[in-house]
Amino acid sequence: MYDLTLFCNKTHYFDFDEHGYEKSKGILLRFLPEYTKYNALSQKEINAFYDLIALYHFALQATVIENYGLDCVDNAFFDRQLDWLYRWQEQCEKA
Repeated sequence: MYDLTLFCNKTHYFDFDEHGYEKSKGILLRFLPEYTKYNALSQKEINAFYDLIALYHFALQATVIENYGLDCVDNAFFDRQLDWLYRWQEQCEKA
């Protein structure tokens, strides 16, 4: 499911996009029927899509810090990322 998440993730890396959830969901719904012809997925795996987007978002943050060091980020950066997560969670809970 993680590979499918990477293909269908339409969120914005730096800033929270109010439409990222719906864009990602739309791509997933279009992609899923063909994907499942070749790779069976349980409903639990499909439901993990939105959690995997959040995981991927923060994995990218870790990669940036790993490559460029802590000097490339500050407290405001971490505050924005936490805000991104809270807002993403809020959208997921509304759906």
